[in-house]
Amino acid sequence: MARTVLPKIIVILAIADGVIHLLLDDLFYHFHFFQNTTSVLFGLDFLGYIVLIALFVLSARFALMQRRVLSVVMICYAAAEIVMWASKGGPDPFHFLGYLAKAVEVVLIVLLIVHAVSLGSEETSPIPQGA
Repeated sequence: MARTVLPKIIVILAIADGVIHLLLDDLFYHFHFFQNTTSVLFGLDFLGYIVLIALFVLSARFALMQRRVLSVVMICYAAAEIVMWASKGGPDPFHFLGYLAKAVEVVLIVLLIVHAVSLGSEETSPIPQGA
């Protein structure tokens, strides 16, 4: 059961983080994606998650190593967002959206680590599929 639930939770959290950043772009810049650097970053964050989510969903067909690499890429993506936010002084004018996004990213990183580590164990399950 955990093998099917964990990827779904990861997808939901990644969508949530992308949508939070899209919402921030709307609140600050009214979807004018090229207004300034921050606006561009909010838009790219959303688009980046769309691409990563699509790859993650399709990754069930990938080889084990490719699935692990994708998990590491997603971990680095979420970690880069935290570092960029902190480097800008941790701005949070709405007093919750910035912190909410960072909490989602931390949970996402932890779940992606668990997912990457557990990938090998599902391949060596002694119970045959369909039994």
